[in-house]
This record gives sequence, structure tokens and C-alpha cells, in this order.
Amino acid sequence: MEKQTLKERTANGLLWGVINSGTTQVLNLVIGIFLARVLSPEEYGIIGVLTIFTTIAGDLQNSGFASALINIRQPRKKDYDSVFSFNVYVSLVLYVALFFSAPFIADFFHQDCLTSVSRFVFLGFLLGSFGIAPGAYLTKNMMNREIAIIGLVSLIMSGVIGVTLDFGPIKAMWRFSVKILVTTIFNDLSTNILTVIFGRLFPLRSVGNYTQAFKWNTMANSLVSDAISQIAQPVFVESAYSESGGNVKDRELQVFRKMFRFTCFVSMPLMFGLSLVSDEFIMITIGDNWKDCVPLLRIFCISGAFMPLYINYRHLAMSLGRSDIYMWLNIGQIVALIVLVFFCHAYGIYIMVCAYTVLTISWLLPWHLWSGSLIQYGFVDMLKDMLPFALASSIVMAVTYSITSLFENIYLLIFLRIILAALLYYAVMKVARVQILKECEQFLLKRIKKQTKHSGE
Repeated sequence: MEKQTLKERTANGLLWGVINSGTTQVLNLVIGIFLARVLSPEEYGIIGVLTIFTTIAGDLQNSGFASALINIRQPRKKDYDSVFSFNVYVSLVLYVALFFSAPFIADFFHQDCLTSVSRFVFLGFLLGSFGIAPGAYLTKNMMNREIAIIGLVSLIMSGVIGVTLDFGPIKAMWRFSVKILVTTIFNDLSTNILTVIFGRLFPLRSVGNYTQAFKWNTMANSLVSDAISQIAQPVFVESAYSESGGNVKDRELQVFRKMFRFTCFVSMPLMFGLSLVSDEFIMITIGDNWKDCVPLLRIFCISGAFMPLYINYRHLAMSLGRSDIYMWLNIGQIVALIVLVFFCHAYGIYIMVCAYTVLTISWLLPWHLWSGSLIQYGFVDMLKDMLPFALASSIVMAVTYSITSLFENIYLLIFLRIILAALLYYAVMKVARVQILKECEQFLLKRIKKQTKHSGE
């Protein structure tokens, strides 16, 4: 079999990453619609306030070792076995601690039902611990096709687990992974802190609307973020160790900029487009009972367009062994968010979400200054890579809105807006001769020809 180049494996990884992320989000979409149809905002708020506990517990069970494994050039079986053992045992301890903490959680949010609900919900991260080390192996080797297949059929854990209890590799990876652990916890705190505050200060209906808007925004931007995450760190690590010749820093910069432009190329129109059709989308999928979450979703979509860009900077820092940058920038972000909450919470939920959006976009600058400096990625170059896609997407959505504003039927309106926006964006990219579009077209044509050739044999 012909050995693929890094560029070809990256392209294939992106394709399967998109397929995996897309099918996952479609399933989440179907499940989300069903749940929103049968649950009220108040009931949805009950689940929403538990998110921060399951997320932080998930961070602790992972402890950053998955990223550490990916960052090792040639990890051994012993390394994977050790991480697997660690994840499972830590998860058992965490679940026991959370099980007995359930009454206190219920008391904090003044909801007695949270005692039994939380104990059931917390089982999810316990079962998920079995897949962390295998998932790191698949990601390390860019086996995105296998990841996509596993994601579709849902991994069923069975059989006897035979694990060698050697924690030597754990100690070797600890200095790197502990920074990832601390960072991930702070990152998830910054993401979910508003839910905790709303759950304490505001009615559950407000929490439910916020959680619903945040969920749809996260599902949409995760379509891009998850696909990029599956290949970013392995690609950056391999580009640093590549033996193809030339200056290593130049090669890393070239790979990073191409990944960054691709992220902008996909993320900007996707999220601005969701903002454009958010009203029709919510009405059609989950009904007018959730109409109050529409303004929040529109605001979230603006920050959501920039969220996948963080992935590139984070994985760049980790691939170069700078988990300290990853840690301190996320700690700084949550400190800034706490200050923001202190000054803005009295003005209500909408002002807080607007302020959160401004902070999310603004915090890209520190990431660029510290992480981007590792490969001499200039600020002007970053603007050149990002702004054309942001401006093009904004203009396309504004034109689409103006053209379709006279239509009243929501089904016809959402269809026309999606089709028209997609065609206009493609036309703008084509006329501007955007290199990323050209490479995507060439890759797809190559795949089609290859599939056609195989089917004809």
C-alpha cells in the first residue's frame, strides 16, 4: 500500500473527523429535539445545573494523560495500560465522592429531586473512563475512520479487563499532564460558571433557556472543534519531528496557518448562519415553548464562531510541550470571567451573555501572543488569515437576511436562507480564489475518482 504523506493523512483525518463530528451532532440533534419536546425549561434547568459537576469529574478522570500520550512521539503499550488503569480507578473514587455529595448539591440549588437525579447522571462519566486511553491511541495514529465508526455504533464495554498496574509511565507524563488537568478544569469552570450562577440566583426557567441556547451553540461549534481536535495535535507533533527537510519553525508555521484558515473557512459561515436562522430553527425543532432562548442563541453564535480557533492555539502549545501556556491562559480567562460576572450579573442574563461573548472573542489575543509566538505567528498574519472569512460570512448573512426578510412561512424561510447563504458564500470564496476552497475541491475530486476506480475494478 502506498504510504500517505502528512498532508494526505491530515486531509483524510479532517474528512473522517467531520463525518464523526457531524454524525455525533446529528444524533445529539435528534435526542435534543426529543428531550426539548417532552421537557419544560424548568425540567431542563435541573439537568443544566449538574453539567459543571460531570464536566469537572470528567476532567479529573482524564487528568490530561490523553493529551500527554498524543504528545509522546512513540508511546509504548505500557504507557497506554498505565493511563487506562489510572482513569478507571480515579473514576471509581470520584463517583463514590459525588454519590455521597448528591444531597448537598440538591440543597445548594434548593431542588430535592437533584439527589436521585445526580446519582444517576454521574454514572455517565464513570462508564466513559474505559474509553479514554483507547481514544488517545486512535487519535495519536489519526485513525479517524475507526473513531467515526466507533462513535456511530456506540462503544459497549464487555469482557475481563486485564491491566498491568505499572504507574512508572504515569510519573513520567505527570509534569506535562498535570498542567493539562488544571487547565481543563479551569477551562470547564469558565464555560459552565454561568450555569451555576443562574441556578443559584435565577428561576429554573431562565436556567433552562440559557442551557438550551448554550447547548445548541456548543453542538454547532463542536462540529468544527471536534474535527480539528482529532487531528491538530498529532499533525503539529509530526510536523515538528518531520524529516522532510527545511526549517522546522517554517514548517510548523505553514501547517498551523493552513489549519487556522481551514477552521475560519468552516466555522465563520456555520455559526453566523445558525444565528441567521436561529428563530426558525428553534420554532421548527423544539417549539415556541423555547422562544425565549432564541436571543441568547443568537448572541452565543457570535462567540461560537471563534471558539474552534482556540483549538488550534491549544494544541499548538501542547504539541510543543508548553502545557504551562495552556494552563495559565485558561486560569487567566476564568479570573477575567469571575470579574465580569461580579460587575454584570445584576444587569440580567442577556447582558451577562453579551459580556461573555465579548470576553471569549477578546481572549483570543492572549492566546495568539503567547502560543502563536512559539512559531513566530504575527498578529497581522493572524488577521489576514481570519478577517476575510469573518467579513465574507457577515456580509453573506446580511445579504441573505435582506433578500429573504419578506417571506413569512418558517419552513420556506429556513430552507431559502440556508441554500442562499451557502451558494453566496461559495460564490464569494470562488471569485476570491481562496486557496482553502481550491484544496478542498481537489481533495474531494481525488476521493471521488479513487472511489470510482475501486468500484469499477
